[in-house]
Amino acid sequence: MVDAVPSDAPVGSAENYYGNAFYAKRTKFSTVGESATNYDGSTSRTWDICNTNKLHPYSKKPASYKLVSREVPGLLPKEGSLVWKRAGFARHAVHVTKYRDDQLWPAGRHVPQTSGEPSVGLPEWMGDGSEPIEDEDVVLWHTFGVTHIPAPEDFPVMPAEPITLLLRPRNFFTNNPVMDVPPSFSSTPSQVAARGAGVTNAADRLSTLAFADASGAGCCKNGANGGANGSS
Repeated sequence: MVDAVPSDAPVGSAENYYGNAFYAKRTKFSTVGESATNYDGSTSRTWDICNTNKLHPYSKKPASYKLVSREVPGLLPKEGSLVWKRAGFARHAVHVTKYRDDQLWPAGRHVPQTSGEPSVGLPEWMGDGSEPIEDEDVVLWHTFGVTHIPAPEDFPVMPAEPITLLLRPRNFFTNNPVMDVPPSFSSTPSQVAARGAGVTNAADRLSTLAFADASGAGCCKNGANGGANGSS
């Protein structure tokens, strides 16, 4: 788990001379109980799923996937209510358990037909929280969504509620892996409408700095990228 937090060093100190220093505070989960955590917007909290046995040759950090998820409201029903007892998976944004083939339904097999006593699914798998997860084959269970408050504009057809969920590779590649992707050759709507009326080339001509000419003199062509990086 990664949180962006301000430095404790006072303004004017060697560690925080201008007072704007911050750092990434990393919290490692060793047990399933420690993994039960919630999103914190004040620290832009993210979660890293790491392979600590594989280090990047340059950064010396483990290969990982960074979970970036901002739409993570807390469970609003009160503890002890029927929904709270049924939706044990929603009590925290993130849970991590050891992988088991038969653990497929974190909400339980028959959610509408259960009293929630005991809470089945994910709360049952978490147990007392003491099971170790370090250097194990694990599953990260992430609960996210939106809290919808109805409005007249939702009638008769509710518009979409946007949700963003990202899994970003970190310390996998030595540089940005899309730098050598060729330019798009898609036509714009105006070009399609004007076809035959003066449009002679519908190719992407917006990337002239990256793709200077057809001879391959652009900085993003294979072979030229290394030279550009070496001279900078």
